[in-house]
Amino acid sequence: MKRTLALVLAAALLALVPLCVLAESDPPLSTDGWGYIGYIYGGVALAVPPDYESYESDETFAAYGCVLLGGNADFMLQMRVFQEDDLTYDDFKEMIEQERTAEISTRMDGDSEILLYRNTKPSASSELYGIALTGLDGLFYKISIFTGADEAFGDDAPVWSIAEAIGQTVMHQDFSEWGVEGAPDFS
Repeated sequence: MKRTLALVLAAALLALVPLCVLAESDPPLSTDGWGYIGYIYGGVALAVPPDYESYESDETFAAYGCVLLGGNADFMLQMRVFQEDDLTYDDFKEMIEQERTAEISTRMDGDSEILLYRNTKPSASSELYGIALTGLDGLFYKISIFTGADEAFGDDAPVWSIAEAIGQTVMHQDFSEWGVEGAPDFS
């Protein structure tokens, strides 16, 4: 009975809250087959490899603001959203700049800065690469990349090239023109 109730509740939540949209477009990468995913309510999009799979997120992940969760054998990606009272882009940038094990760079997407950081002391259980930005909704988004099921994080592990490609493609995207019901209009 509990299992049936949990399955019904999970199905209802998934039907009511379409968290992400898969876009069929050509990513600006030399790697064939990559496609874009995005979080329509924050206006954040990024490219992922062709074998990317979305993972089911449970209530614990949702309670921590997890809006995207997925990956493949080589990497796992988690995107979280933070309310203004919890953490802002500027606060996070200040914190990560103090971290001695973070190699940091920034790039611009229009008028918005995107922060990229790499863990210089990686382990199989640590965040290897991260991307931070303010979404079109004004909230702070943090994308964390971990090793996948292969648990490889050495210098030649595929997770690094995947993470760098994702970091290069993260962008702001107003999904309102797509006709997705309930999507905010950021124009």
